[in-house]
Amino acid sequence: MNAISPPEFALDPGLAAWVGGIALFGVLFLLVKKKAAGALLMNLYRFFIQECSPFS
Repeated sequence: MNAISPPEFALDPGLAAWVGGIALFGVLFLLVKKKAAGALLMNLYRFFIQECSPFS
């Protein structure tokens, strides 16, 4: 008897990629506030979203 159902995104790689992207954005936001390499990090983030976006 498993009371905890599996998460929905386990069945949807596209949604899992979006969740990962949002988490990555949070980490990058913290790095941008501490370091001056914000532009490079944001470009890497945009590339990640373009490659993994299910809507592109």
